[in-house]
Amino acid sequence: MRHLRIGLDFDGVIANTPALRAAVANELFGKDLPSGCLLNKRYILEKKYLSIEEYAEMEAAIYVENSSWHPKLALMPGAKEGIRHLLNDGHDVCCITSRTPIAVELARIWIERQEIHVPIFSLGGREGKLHAVKKHGREVYIDDDLDYLKPMVGEIPHLFLYTWEYNKDTNPAPEIIRVGSWSDFLERIGSIYFHAT
Repeated sequence: MRHLRIGLDFDGVIANTPALRAAVANELFGKDLPSGCLLNKRYILEKKYLSIEEYAEMEAAIYVENSSWHPKLALMPGAKEGIRHLLNDGHDVCCITSRTPIAVELARIWIERQEIHVPIFSLGGREGKLHAVKKHGREVYIDDDLDYLKPMVGEIPHLFLYTWEYNKDTNPAPEIIRVGSWSDFLERIGSIYFHAT
């Protein structure tokens, strides 16, 4: 057995950003939005939940203009315990996010308050995550956005798609495994770990 190098997305995997976006959209625009779909811009605009201007205003409020929203951000169920479990088992865990530098700093402050001790890395100005995931030597990566995972097929050995309402009808490649919870993800990690040579 050997320890794994695991990469985690931030929004929608560690942090319950969909619920926060729902709260912000309600306060700004008086709109009740289904929180399970709110991480995907294309989905939001296609379903006409928000206009493109409203979407931009919501994003700016959360990530740039009003950092007071971040303390209201909740952990994904099981995330804190799951990350601690991975660390206690000796795995090398980090977070790799597509957030802008300002938003990454907000995430760092938030994750420290949660007493989760993993480093957070941004994409370094690149659009896709593959470069960053490879740069940080990850062999496992989990994201809620299939568009980020697709380019990693054949490059990163173990890929996981965290299922939300907005991505439940997409068909990932066979190399990308769906998980519906942190307990599901940990079970998959255990299977990889115990079969690793």
